[in-house]
Amino acid sequence: MPLDREAAKNVLAHIDRDELAQLGCDLTSIPSPTGQEKAIAEFILAWFAANGFKTVRQDVEVDRPNAVGILKGDGTGLSLGFNGHTDTSFTGTSEDLRMVADVEPDAELKGRIVGNKVQGLGISNMKGGLAAVMMAGKAVKKSGIGLKGDVILAAVVGEISRTPIGPWQGKEYRGEGAGTRHLLTHGMHSDYAVVADGSDLNIVWTQTGVVQMKVTTFGSAEAAWGTKRSAYPMAGAMGRGVRGEIHLRVADRRAVSQGQYRRHRRRRAVSAELFSRRVLDLPRRAHAAASAAGHDQIRGGAGVEQARPALRARRLPVAARP
Repeated sequence: MPLDREAAKNVLAHIDRDELAQLGCDLTSIPSPTGQEKAIAEFILAWFAANGFKTVRQDVEVDRPNAVGILKGDGTGLSLGFNGHTDTSFTGTSEDLRMVADVEPDAELKGRIVGNKVQGLGISNMKGGLAAVMMAGKAVKKSGIGLKGDVILAAVVGEISRTPIGPWQGKEYRGEGAGTRHLLTHGMHSDYAVVADGSDLNIVWTQTGVVQMKVTTFGSAEAAWGTKRSAYPMAGAMGRGVRGEIHLRVADRRAVSQGQYRRHRRRRAVSAELFSRRVLDLPRRAHAAASAAGHDQIRGGAGVEQARPALRARRLPVAARP
């Protein structure tokens, strides 16, 4: 279908840049880590109602509602859905210290405008996308343009990649698409859909999924990107380095174009090979290092501690990432 440029200009004329930035700040100032999305969902539902949308509240579980706003079409065309998640990866509290090196002060976690940018916890993932979708829907409504199909704006819970495992249980660990699964299995269907998550302003036509795995190793638990190299130089960070490689490669899962998708698959294949060689092969290398240091076996305790210096001395150089 050709683009109606006049209609597009009409809709864009109703987008207020300052109002959009303020909405981003408002959303960001409402804490909503995974499992605690009630307050932001209620804010969005009230915003939809105030701006003339039909509102639908879907309770995924207690205090975890999806917030849906609908602009009705006349039924003669296709429907279009916009999807964004309300939960954030971090809480902004000391609970995050097992994943990040430092917790930012409260004043920096609230939504605020600095220069020409909105900053705050969750603005990039993905309250900025939510604000954009909400303002686009409002602009369509204000423009008075007739719609042939419904436009469905869905702010869903539980997208962040958290899965209950071991001692980490409860709604705070029920993510990985829980809200969107509920959305689609409880009547909110559309012929096409756009997910307004970050993509560097590219159209992402496929997402290859995620692999959940548990790897046990030694060292303190921190995300690779949250570790200060000055505090943990490479010479003493063997366990940390292995963990970092696993984290980066498991998280690298998006493709933008067909060519990039092929390269992505090749990178994943190389990553699997590196994982097998560096992690699964650690016991053999540890045993070899211990033997060279005069230890016939590694059974734990002092033997392991004495063998580690020799293991570090024989550590293979870290290959360049593909």
